[in-house]
Amino acid sequence: DYDVVCPSEYIIERMLRKDLLLPIDTAFGKTPNYISNVSPYIVEQIDATSNNGRIAHHYAVPYMWGTCGILYNKVHVPINDAQTWGTLWNRKYQGKLLMKDSYRDSYGTALIWAHRKDLEAGKVTIPQLMNDYSPAAVATVEKELKALKPNIEGWEADFGKETMTKGKAYLN
Repeated sequence: DYDVVCPSEYIIERMLRKDLLLPIDTAFGKTPNYISNVSPYIVEQIDATSNNGRIAHHYAVPYMWGTCGILYNKVHVPINDAQTWGTLWNRKYQGKLLMKDSYRDSYGTALIWAHRKDLEAGKVTIPQLMNDYSPAAVATVEKELKALKPNIEGWEADFGKETMTKGKAYLN
């Protein structure tokens, strides 16, 4: 009985599989055929979740993508420090990091950092890493997150910006 829901792409995939979504009416408002205004890369990524003969972008609007990044307080963190995931592991920010309380964000961040040299060399891709749940990958993530632990002030989902504006954390 809902008109609009805002699930993550993995939930969209589940909802498609369980036949819980209706096709989008693309002739809505002043934006007919909205999909022509969306990056082809993003359409390709959302369509990777298609299943049961249903094309995902016929059922979901990819309005936000790639939101995992580094929020930093420029008073305490120079811009050069905030340009890599390595900033999160930098001991000078001990106790000043808020990590997202999100399995997908934490797992991905740890794997990307652990495999940064292989990524730079083109030996592996981010999608390959993000879909690797092998015991070796899980052990790598565990090792990286344990190394990160001294820097973590806390785990957050929605209060990070407020905590940062109060100066209690420098990175999120």
